[in-house]
Amino acid sequence: GAATTGVGGSILSVLYPFFPASHYDWISRLLGIVVLGGMGSLPGALIGAGILGLAETLTATYGSLAWSTLVFYVVIMAVLLFRPHGLFGARLREDAP
Repeated sequence: GAATTGVGGSILSVLYPFFPASHYDWISRLLGIVVLGGMGSLPGALIGAGILGLAETLTATYGSLAWSTLVFYVVIMAVLLFRPHGLFGARLREDAP
């Protein structure tokens, strides 16, 4: 896990510039992926990352680049409202609504 994180961070640092407040953008993206896929579901996280990446790219291409970062926040809100356990997440308790 640590080696994968190190390789991913190295590649990310070459592709994107870092500045003191850049973590807010990355945290929102990762939270959107986890919420959409479902907590603890690796296939859900992979599919959620694909869906959100495609949505961001389409918004930046056909809409505005400024609106593309809003896609993650809209997805977080929509998933939490309509399907709180995510696409592939399971309810932990039977009596939970």
